[in-house]
Amino acid sequence: EIECFSAIRALHTEGYEDMVIVDIGATTTKLYIAKKGLLMRMHRIRVGGATATSRIASVLNIQFEAAEIKKREVQKTDADYSDIKRAHDTSFDRAFRELNQVLQQYEEKTNLKLKNVYLTGGATLFPGIELLLRDILNREVAHTNAFAKVSYPAFMHDTIKDIAPSFTVALGAALRTFE
Repeated sequence: EIECFSAIRALHTEGYEDMVIVDIGATTTKLYIAKKGLLMRMHRIRVGGATATSRIASVLNIQFEAAEIKKREVQKTDADYSDIKRAHDTSFDRAFRELNQVLQQYEEKTNLKLKNVYLTGGATLFPGIELLLRDILNREVAHTNAFAKVSYPAFMHDTIKDIAPSFTVALGAALRTFE
């Protein structure tokens, strides 16, 4: 199954007719526009978490693996946070502007206003990425929790919150009804 259908299945809930999903993975960023759970528009850009890691490695003059660890573990209080954030954000700036253009074109064509954007994918765990996307798209952006449709022990809540963006597609595929 194509991952966009799994992501929509995992995140769609009754009562939300229109939804915009931005899925930022390791190598690509994908935009899905769904209406009542059905895919209406998809757009893919070849920019992902690995792009940001490469830029961070270049800026800090470190190996890719070390940059990936820094990207995953950086805190806003770290001395090199501003350099890492700048490198990270510039990696996605052009891609997010392209997504904004796609959204605006869709809205003009359909005469709809899409207000909320749901953020998923492993590369969305970088601190502040939702603020960057919100500023560029000029819409509310929220992280998603694909595990909201399944039960899990309460003691796992923090772990689930941390891993949920990476498991949206897998969870959506698991939720597919068997025929």
